[in-house]
Amino acid sequence: MPCTFTTPRPAPHPLLEPLRGRCPCPQAFTLYPRNLVTSRSYSLRRCSRQAALSSAAEAGSRAAHPEAPPAIHFDKHELVLEVGDRKITLETGEIGRQASGAVMARDGDTMIYTTACCDAAPEEGAPGARHGSPLQVHYAERFSAAGRTSGGYVKRDGRAKEHEILISRLVDRPLRPLLPADWRRPTQVLSWVLSFDGARGTEALAVTAAGAALALSAVPIRAAVAAVRVGLIPGRGLVLDPDSEEVEASVLDLLVAGSAEGLLMVEAGAEFVTEADMLEAIAFGQAAVQKMCVAIDAWAAQVGKPAAEASEASDAGDLEGSAALDAVRARFGDAYETLHRSALDKAGREAALRALRSEAVDALAPAVAAAGDAPAPDAAALGAACRALEQETARRLTAREGVRMDGRAPDAVRGISCRAGALPRTHGSALFTRGETQVLAVATLGCEEGVRRLDSMAGQEDDRFYLQYFFPPSCVGETGRQGPAGRREIGHGALAQRALAPAVPPEAEFPYSIRLESTVTESNGSSSMATVCAGCLALLDAGVPLKGLVAGVAMGLVLDAQAPGGFRVLTDILGAEDALGDMDFKVAGDAHGISALQLDVKAAGGITGEVAAAALGAARAARLAVLRAMGACAPPPRGSLAAHAPRLRRVPVPAGKLGLLIGAGGRTLRALQAEHRVSLQLSDGEGPGGTGDDGAPAPAWAAIRADSQADADAAAEAILALVDEPERGRVYRGARVTQVLPFGALVEVAPRREGLLHLSEWAAPGAPQPRLAADVAAVGDAVDVQILDVLDGGKLRLSRKALLDPVEGYDAEAAAAAAAEAGAQRGNGGADDGARYKRRRPRGEGAGNGAPRRYARGPPRERQASPDSSAASADTTA
Repeated sequence: MPCTFTTPRPAPHPLLEPLRGRCPCPQAFTLYPRNLVTSRSYSLRRCSRQAALSSAAEAGSRAAHPEAPPAIHFDKHELVLEVGDRKITLETGEIGRQASGAVMARDGDTMIYTTACCDAAPEEGAPGARHGSPLQVHYAERFSAAGRTSGGYVKRDGRAKEHEILISRLVDRPLRPLLPADWRRPTQVLSWVLSFDGARGTEALAVTAAGAALALSAVPIRAAVAAVRVGLIPGRGLVLDPDSEEVEASVLDLLVAGSAEGLLMVEAGAEFVTEADMLEAIAFGQAAVQKMCVAIDAWAAQVGKPAAEASEASDAGDLEGSAALDAVRARFGDAYETLHRSALDKAGREAALRALRSEAVDALAPAVAAAGDAPAPDAAALGAACRALEQETARRLTAREGVRMDGRAPDAVRGISCRAGALPRTHGSALFTRGETQVLAVATLGCEEGVRRLDSMAGQEDDRFYLQYFFPPSCVGETGRQGPAGRREIGHGALAQRALAPAVPPEAEFPYSIRLESTVTESNGSSSMATVCAGCLALLDAGVPLKGLVAGVAMGLVLDAQAPGGFRVLTDILGAEDALGDMDFKVAGDAHGISALQLDVKAAGGITGEVAAAALGAARAARLAVLRAMGACAPPPRGSLAAHAPRLRRVPVPAGKLGLLIGAGGRTLRALQAEHRVSLQLSDGEGPGGTGDDGAPAPAWAAIRADSQADADAAAEAILALVDEPERGRVYRGARVTQVLPFGALVEVAPRREGLLHLSEWAAPGAPQPRLAADVAAVGDAVDVQILDVLDGGKLRLSRKALLDPVEGYDAEAAAAAAAEAGAQRGNGGADDGARYKRRRPRGEGAGNGAPRRYARGPPRERQASPDSSAASADTTA
């Protein structure tokens, strides 16, 4: 087909040079102006040959391919769980199909997407589950889930926040004991909150979604895990999965997680509920969890992936029955038992174990090699066998005979020493020692700038009381990383804070922000509960009026079929007892009830209600013993504010009066702070109370922070005077004269509030009245005045005379009668008014010709003489 472009055209655009080869015509693609005069846009024209070829190609493409791609059909499965009067939906098969297990969990409009994956090969040198499984759990909240954007400078959701770390720990703790002991494949559980309605917390839903994702995956988890939240509302009873409003009204916030077999985890915060109420709530939640787990197990068996074999997932077998363990048991079993009964301290026990382990490795390597055909085990295998024998011996003697490592009885508490005021310049401090666990706590008081502000998808929140826990490696005689708080430190600090929070007075009674630091200086078991005890004493030393003493204790458990009842509960466990036991049970509270509880079960089958009841009973007895020791603290807590602590006062400000405190450009506020040496923070009515009894908004507040009580009181008086509404009859002592006028003086009765003191109200009754104010007053003088009247617009009439005693011989009645008669004459007028007073000419009248006054002399520069003045001039000339 010949080209139709025959006339010369502009040169092709350089960007279209690569397209020239599609058509042999040199001008197949050419850019030229549409309108050479007014347009700068360019168009692309093709030759007829190229257009024909393109049309043919498009027709062939439409014939070879259908108009729409084929639809994707998902193998989608759904499970509906009934939790009380609500329904939780679990879906799989549509989202995350390449993950080993993926679940979209929905509760109302809250949706959490959770995946579970494991590597195909075991991790080199990874430990077994009982010594720390290669399991990672990460929970993240997206601000977009609630239609928000992060308030920080970085808008991307990234580094985990503290509450996300705490929920990650909640998800991790019930899952970890259900993995096989020899599982070594790196396993990861990831959860994202993608939609959030704010009706309920996400903790229970996150645990249930993770348990379902693992049950659907190839990870050989023993059983599915689920969780529920339980509340206790006075007058209503137990509530399953309460909403946000019900949580606020509840005296108990309990999270229960477990499997169909038993209880695995409990996390609770309470307002000193009794042990009986706590046990009832745990049983109530456990019944709901078991029903959910049965349904998830059945669903996973139907639609889940086949579980990987433990032998395929592990590169080493169990030590039980191995030649190395048999040889160590036969040769050194008695030595390990003697060591357990020796009641050594932590350092002595660890040194003896290291020596015994080294001796066993040196002595048994040749013997084991000669005993069998298998190759001789290396030092690592013999060391693992020694550790297994240590645990076996300790569990057997503890559970069956009640013999503990340090020689204590199963229900005994270690020795306690505590003293307050350990640090002289802090607001409050205390040192608490229990056995070989020691904590130094410091309380710091502050104003509103000291609160901790948290930003999450649910919104911004302020923590007036918060605790920060530090666990340096030196507290266990080791070296290690120093930097931001790890997951363990955040979790332990949150538990101790939850235990102490119910005892802290409300802001209306104690307006300080409270920051509590806990530094573990020695650790051999239950440093978080020692933090509760030390923190309580430090708060009392700082002058915080707590509702009572709060203490905590950690309980342990060893399950053994040959033990009395099948288990042994241990009080105030050591670090080694925590490692070898089957449960870590922390309980804190006062003499009346429980304020915080944390239960972690390490046995895969969980525990029963009978075990939990026995542990709670033993924990109460131990807690009362610790409280008695804290009551004997020497020296005792100060009980009042320290000399170096700031003094705070909260002054109510009437609605609409904050502007008077701030002033133009903040000048009044800065002047108040400089004059009284205080720091002021203003709040627009969101202080304690919120609304009054009548439902009206609460007044605004001015928070005063001063170094001394005198400065705080002076600033409070100045603020009250500034925002106060003057009333008739109120007396002001020492008011300052600010300006002297001919007829009186202006007197400042309050900051930026002045009134007129007339000369007639200066002298005492019966005394001669001054003729000029300058004769009796000067700027800066201090006078005592009383408000006679408040006029329209807020103007004040003041009197000094009303506060002075009359002169001797003064007849008040006669003076009053004379004043009344004079007032009547001024008001009614007299017959001789015209004779006594000459009529004044009205403003604007001329000089006799009726012209306006301003033109009496004529316009400027063109002064015109009046007829009278002209005549007078003529007479003068004549």
